[in-house]
Amino acid sequence: MEYFSLAQSLHHGNGFSIEGTPTAYRAPAYPAFIVIVFSIFGESVISVRMLQVFADTLTCVLLFLLCRRFFSEDTAFIALAAYSFFPGNALYISLFMTEVLFTAFTLLAILLCTKQSPAYPTVTKILLGMTFGIITLLKPNALIIFTAFLIWEIIRSRSFKKGLQQNVLIIISFIVLLFPWMIRNKIYFDHFSITSNGGVNFWIGHNQSANGSFKYLEQNNPLENIANEFDRSTFGYKEGIDFLIHHPIEEAKFLFLKFAHFFEPDFSLMKSLQYKPEWDTYSKSILIYREFSPSILFGMHCLTAIIVITGLWGLIFANDSQYQYLLLVRLIIVFWIGSYLIFFGAARFRLPIMPLFIAMATYSIEAWKTKSFSVTQSKIFLFSLLTLLLLGSWTATFMMLYFK
Repeated sequence: MEYFSLAQSLHHGNGFSIEGTPTAYRAPAYPAFIVIVFSIFGESVISVRMLQVFADTLTCVLLFLLCRRFFSEDTAFIALAAYSFFPGNALYISLFMTEVLFTAFTLLAILLCTKQSPAYPTVTKILLGMTFGIITLLKPNALIIFTAFLIWEIIRSRSFKKGLQQNVLIIISFIVLLFPWMIRNKIYFDHFSITSNGGVNFWIGHNQSANGSFKYLEQNNPLENIANEFDRSTFGYKEGIDFLIHHPIEEAKFLFLKFAHFFEPDFSLMKSLQYKPEWDTYSKSILIYREFSPSILFGMHCLTAIIVITGLWGLIFANDSQYQYLLLVRLIIVFWIGSYLIFFGAARFRLPIMPLFIAMATYSIEAWKTKSFSVTQSKIFLFSLLTLLLLGSWTATFMMLYFK
């Protein structure tokens, strides 16, 4: 509803505001895309959903092109089929959230990254920088993806200086796209920043009441006493860091919980699809989740679990020397998950990297056929550890839901 309200405000000429009050709590790109749709088709929910249908279809095409470039055409077709019929991705089309557009632009960025040798053409550099800018204005923590790209460039050029010099135009294009929004925030809030919710999200992941997922209690919450968005964010970072330093045991527990919530069944999606007004009166979310059909919930998550574990196998056991872009994929996945281990985890946050897991899962089929994988003791240990963590967290979740 916030995204819809922001888009309406922009469409009516009232700026990026909620009820007339300027805000930087949400990033601007998604409401801006909605405004473009509103300008053409009017304020229609269906038209926005059709934009997301188009974006998700584009993701299918981009995934096919990436897999064909990385692996073989047969593997690309398998990945295309797996993503096209994967229910979680398709169902998000109906929701006013950033995930569908963000996933499409993220795959476009990866495709542009792998388009050429280290010497990108000028047009590709500008497009790549702008694409990184768009995904950052969709989700500000996408700065971590841009960072992963720069690290990848530095590693493959084997020189920090050369890695940055070769990508100056990409960096400039990226900054140029972000600059107007940051100037706007400087004017309105005296903060040269992309968003004002970073500190709030950090505090949600680091406080006495934290549970590893989204839990924001308004009662007795110190953040609620601060009116200015950016002051609240600054205070959130300060309080969160203080808690992190003084409660290392709790922080270790939160780290596992964030990982578990990142890969958990998508309860929020199920809740959206089966919404009942009486759920608003329930004291705990788990009481709502227990009303979901176990067979549907397990069936949907079983598909995710198979893809994640099989994709994990591909990521770990792939023959590094055979696939020159594998490091970039690994960095993006690790950095993306890592960003939510810093803040808090939720199932929908994994949606943008599911195409990459699907790509690596389908690669596993090709690897077994061609025997082109690499097995070492350290890789076996890492795969076993992560698989046990995933299976353990999923088992605990379903036990808590239906047997506790």
